Amino acid sequence: MDPQGNYYEWHEGPYFVSNIPIKFETPVISYQNIDMEVYNHAIEAENKLKQGIPLSEEDKAWLSK
Repeated sequence: MDPQGNYYEWHEGPYFVSNIPIKFETPVISYQNIDMEVYNHAIEAENKLKQGIPLSEEDKAWLSK
């Protein structure tokens, strides 16, 4: 919510929700040149966190790339 009472919400997918019209001039997220090894490690770390499993130092190192 912003001070004027407008609602904004980012979702895990490639979309954005708002109660007011918003025009984006440029893409907010770019999916170009993704390092799939780093991406896969990030997904694994996210799944561990969702399960309440603490991240190892190696997990944390991958997330800082």
